[in-house]
Amino acid sequence: AGNASASVWINGSVSTTSAEKAVFQNAIRFMKRIAVWNTAFLGDAVLTLPLIQTLADAFPGAEIDFYVRRGLGPLFEAHPSIHAVHEYDKRRIAGNNRLSALLKTGRILGGRRYDIWIGAHPSPRSALLARLSGAPLRVGYIGGPVAALCYNRRVSRRFSELHEIERLLELLKPILPPETPRQPWPELTLPSAALGKAAAFRESLRQGDQEPVLLGLHPGSVWGTKRWLPSGFAEIARRET
Repeated sequence: AGNASASVWINGSVSTTSAEKAVFQNAIRFMKRIAVWNTAFLGDAVLTLPLIQTLADAFPGAEIDFYVRRGLGPLFEAHPSIHAVHEYDKRRIAGNNRLSALLKTGRILGGRRYDIWIGAHPSPRSALLARLSGAPLRVGYIGGPVAALCYNRRVSRRFSELHEIERLLELLKPILPPETPRQPWPELTLPSAALGKAAAFRESLRQGDQEPVLLGLHPGSVWGTKRWLPSGFAEIARRET
């Protein structure tokens, strides 16, 4: 029933007329399974949280699954807006088994019977998996023939105009009326085990009654164009210590 109702809903576009609002409010009852896909790096995944938080407010009772890059799952498992976190290992889809691995992943996604699929990662592979999920409403960014084939609702990324959070929230335009409040900031809810480890580490640095002062530096990036010079990190460390 949910997929059938969703199929009817996506034949129209969101409007502010009273009739369309009534259709939307009725459709909310059937939107029980939502997937958000962003298998980019850590920062991009964190910046996807406002989109997820907005969905959770707009679709109370819906189950929202978040698909992230391998290794990032534990960061999001305790978030109250997320039903389940699934890690995706891009390296599995490579070499001679690329097509079979892609199809196998598609069958797994299809078995989860999503009503809405939101592709926040603008790659052809991500678009293909959106199509293989079988979700009746698939939202992604405009960009290339694969996206046009796989997403039935597309929005402009407006890369030079918007902050990444704003660009991600654009993906909600085909789903939510414009007056629906958007969450502007990511709210991280860390697992209790991680918080316990952090507290124990901080306590291990205590000297008497003196509270330890911690300075964290992360001098690196996968992308060469985003790597700051060592001298820059050294200068920050000198200033702060």
